[in-house]
Amino acid sequence: MTGTLNAGDAFAGYRIVRKLGVGGMGEVYLAVHPRLPRHDALKVLTSAVQDDPSFRVRFDREAEIAATLFHPHIVPLYDRGEADGRLWISMAYVEGADAAVRAAGYPGKKLPTQLAADIVTAVGSALDYAHERGLLHRDVKPGNILLTDSTPPRIYLSDFGIAKAQDSQTGVTVTGAFVGSLPYVAPEQIRADTHTTGALDQYQLACTAFELLVGEPPYAGPGMAAVLNQHLHAPPPSPRLRRPELPDAVDAVFTRAMSKDPAARYPTCAAFASALAAALRPGAPTGPVVDTSETVPLAGADQTRHAAPPSTERLTPTVRQTRQFVPPDPPPSAPTVRVNSAGHPPGPVDRVTSGGGARRGVLIAVGVVAVAALVAVIALMMGGNDDSADRDPVAGGGRAGTPSAGPTSRTPAAGIADATSVAAGTRGACAVGGGSVFCWGENTSGQLGDGTTTDRAEPVRVKDLTGVTAVTTDSGTTCAISDGTVFCWGANSSGQLGNGSADDSLTPVRVPGLSGVTAISTHSGTTCAVAGGTAHCWGFNDSGQVGDGTTDNRSRPTRVPGLSNVTAISTSHGTSCAVAAKAARCWGLNEAGQHGDGSTDEKVTLSRVAGLKNVTAIDVGYNAVCAIAGGAPFCWGQNDAGQLGDGTTESRSTPVRVGGIDSAESVVAGVAQACVVADGTGFCWGDNGFGQLGDNTTESRSTPVRVVDLSGVSAIGAGEDTACAVSGGKVYCWGEVAT
Repeated sequence: MTGTLNAGDAFAGYRIVRKLGVGGMGEVYLAVHPRLPRHDALKVLTSAVQDDPSFRVRFDREAEIAATLFHPHIVPLYDRGEADGRLWISMAYVEGADAAVRAAGYPGKKLPTQLAADIVTAVGSALDYAHERGLLHRDVKPGNILLTDSTPPRIYLSDFGIAKAQDSQTGVTVTGAFVGSLPYVAPEQIRADTHTTGALDQYQLACTAFELLVGEPPYAGPGMAAVLNQHLHAPPPSPRLRRPELPDAVDAVFTRAMSKDPAARYPTCAAFASALAAALRPGAPTGPVVDTSETVPLAGADQTRHAAPPSTERLTPTVRQTRQFVPPDPPPSAPTVRVNSAGHPPGPVDRVTSGGGARRGVLIAVGVVAVAALVAVIALMMGGNDDSADRDPVAGGGRAGTPSAGPTSRTPAAGIADATSVAAGTRGACAVGGGSVFCWGENTSGQLGDGTTTDRAEPVRVKDLTGVTAVTTDSGTTCAISDGTVFCWGANSSGQLGNGSADDSLTPVRVPGLSGVTAISTHSGTTCAVAGGTAHCWGFNDSGQVGDGTTDNRSRPTRVPGLSNVTAISTSHGTSCAVAAKAARCWGLNEAGQHGDGSTDEKVTLSRVAGLKNVTAIDVGYNAVCAIAGGAPFCWGQNDAGQLGDGTTESRSTPVRVGGIDSAESVVAGVAQACVVADGTGFCWGDNGFGQLGDNTTESRSTPVRVVDLSGVSAIGAGEDTACAVSGGKVYCWGEVAT
């Protein structure tokens, strides 16, 4: 049998009543049981899914295990089999709506806190019950949580039919494959860890709870690679920054439940649910509740591998991680994904690091194509619904934009005169004009510096800053050089404001201890500056991007040892680079070869970029770096969108020359695109889905194209899907966030 079943069709003895929805693993129908006077939900798997032999083995085994689960908050699985060449499973039909649909009925898609707590409590108990029987769910999300129409609603967790048995002799559960949905996938799923615990489901439950409380998932981005990277590296975001009326204590609960290290999470899902319920009560304490009990391994797991209890240092860090940034909203359909580690390109063996404050857990290091290669093997597969409009009731918006494909040359950014520089960031931009800073766009963390969190469609002047020579903005944080001193404002989840605190600031705060500052860069919770010819970094340091030889976060500037005569510096997505004595040096994350030394080994010490002399500029993008050496632009790292500019999409761990440009003056690297200024002209290359290359098309380019309609370009900036330039003292932007 192929194709869709229709009302009245017979299948596996059932009579089809109607289609209920479409999920990542198949279609779901309301069907009349062959012998009993009841209606069941019948999920018929797609041929693409079931053609995988290892999947069929796992399907049979896991369906048998799931059928043994009897819990008041788990949708019962009745039967499974094969008919007309199609695998199927039947389960109880729950009349009601999933949690995502229920949340959509409230303002901002934000559930009342008590209902959210009730859902998390019910689902947490269901997950712990399954974990005690050696079963992981692996796809916890709002679309797999069902609520009946009764008052109060009965709450069910569905789709245990795709759960993962912890102890298997078949080998199919240790191949590195995972099943999960992109907005909720746990770091250990992405890393394809072979030994996983119930902490995996807890992470997904925490992501689900986050969305139910604030109306959007914790992480999103311009593509799968960006979201995967955030799950791996970005600090847990603060729900209070998106729903300020939540009690202070809520942040600490999510910081622990969404820890990148599974051993640092709560010992059980019920413990997380209890902590969240307590934090949501009026008058809840503002500090985290320390739980020193051990994480309970799944039944049947290797009992010699006990997870150590979370350290006190981990629970009460010097710098409280609350929020890194607010990327673009997710698309309306959140795909269910399957990643198989066998698809990783050759690279270093995954390794485990531990220690107080250090980066903990297995770090993914998969060669020069990094997360891009990871995404290349992503395919729609099993599990529930796709969170699309056509939902799967039993298994359970994207931002509409009008991108500009070229500079809005007739409408420059309002109110900015005598502009000298511009920085395009995540859903916003800033520029320097007349010695002042002007910012516009999203303002969720106060990154516009106007004392509010109100988004601005037109530039607003940042007060009390004069003599400004440079500005940098991204990930909810903005910094500027004012009279040789650094001021920062906005998000401060990892101490990236550099003032010794972890509190966000709606207005500029001075970074102490730095003078004679000539360069500044902030991104992904980390900030770096050049002061007196030396390099200093602070903030998020999970990959050693601060450069002090550790992976401890720093809330004040820390000097990068081994560098002198520094003239340029940049940091982004866990990698930092600088120009010192006309040579390029990089440190931190290196999974895509961002260090440019031919390796993909992550290092907390400095690497010299190979083959470059007389380097004058450098900029770090998302897993790619570009520099100017001898007047020519060079790039290295990830190249899935042609962002290296060499006419290919082949990633490189050493610099390759960008074709056709000989006299570059400045260079910027965005998420998957890069730009230079040469002889008063702007050139860009790479991803162009939002028209961010400025050539009046949306066709991606692997070699430079000229930015149309602009002459006399003196500065250029590239962000996620936006670019801006200075021409004739005015600022022009194009792409997703155009003025």
